[in-house]
Amino acid sequence: MHMVKMTGKMGTREREEVKGKATIRLLCGMALAVMVIAVLVISAKPGSGAGGKTALSQVLVSPDSEVDIVSEGRDPGPYPIPPEKLRVFPTDADIPADQLNRTIDEHFVPLARPAPPAAGQFDAWRKGLLDELRRVSFAYFPPEVPPAKPLSYVGLDGQRLESETGIELRLRWPKPEDRDSARRVLLAVLGEDDAGTVPDWAPKLTGEGEVLVLCEPRGIGATRWTRKNPPNYVERSHALLGRTVDAGCVWDVIAAARYLAGSPSPAASASQRSVRVAGRGGAALWAAYAAILAQDIGGAVLVSPPTSHQVPGAPQLLNVLRVGDVPDLLGLIAPRPLTLASVAAGDFARTVTIYEAAGARPNLRVLANP
Repeated sequence: MHMVKMTGKMGTREREEVKGKATIRLLCGMALAVMVIAVLVISAKPGSGAGGKTALSQVLVSPDSEVDIVSEGRDPGPYPIPPEKLRVFPTDADIPADQLNRTIDEHFVPLARPAPPAAGQFDAWRKGLLDELRRVSFAYFPPEVPPAKPLSYVGLDGQRLESETGIELRLRWPKPEDRDSARRVLLAVLGEDDAGTVPDWAPKLTGEGEVLVLCEPRGIGATRWTRKNPPNYVERSHALLGRTVDAGCVWDVIAAARYLAGSPSPAASASQRSVRVAGRGGAALWAAYAAILAQDIGGAVLVSPPTSHQVPGAPQLLNVLRVGDVPDLLGLIAPRPLTLASVAAGDFARTVTIYEAAGARPNLRVLANP
């Protein structure tokens, strides 16, 4: 019994010694850290010499762990490994003619080739195609996109609008004096090349008694974000949410059109103000899809629109080619007026066929020049 008691006392004493040593080590470490910080702060003060300042910067600023090994621009390089040594085939001419790499996505998900509507079947054809387009490409859109909310005026001719929470677009009136008396509006949607200007094509498209209003959707003009390819932060963020920037621009056009349609002058009623949409290049398809999705838009004028979603500059819309391509989907605007300017008629033969099936061929104009 005596030995057991002695062993117990020795164990307690050892534990106390261990705790004491650990406490001393902790205090010493804290003191040392305080001393190091104090020396660095003092050495970084003006007049303390460049060495101290460098030491502080080395402690507070960690070096970038991501280093661009190849510079950007017209003269990239130097390359750690010559690009030609990384190729499987020495030149493009050596790539097998039957390769599928460049079109493999078309084999996984075949491109849609919707047949034109049969006689008397246009309404059913249009509903089926439009429902599928909404489902696969604009699934996050509500049944009806609400009108944009006014935020503030910018100078005499501009206005800031909010289409979604935190999303801003701009409207501009080339003739501000017509703003209060407008009964008919042509909403010209601008791309980045036309931002901040009154492009020469836009005034030519206005009809008699129609007021021109310019629309710069999200990411265009005053709301432009930094674009760098890669990393395409904004564009990739949209994709992670099941959206694209281009689909957002379509939303903006619809919201702007409904804002204009619902805010007439005191002398006019809401039923008297009509809105058509227009655009050039890729922006023309923002206008087109706004007219496709919003039946209250009176028509569309498209200048040099892309002939396919597979050509450079065409808007990127999720899964759109699973429904149809540009000439097919433009037919969904029928029977409302549609003008295609600066195009080759053969590129939109399917659009012509659809308008004929809808009994609205007179409402489709195909022009070589605007």
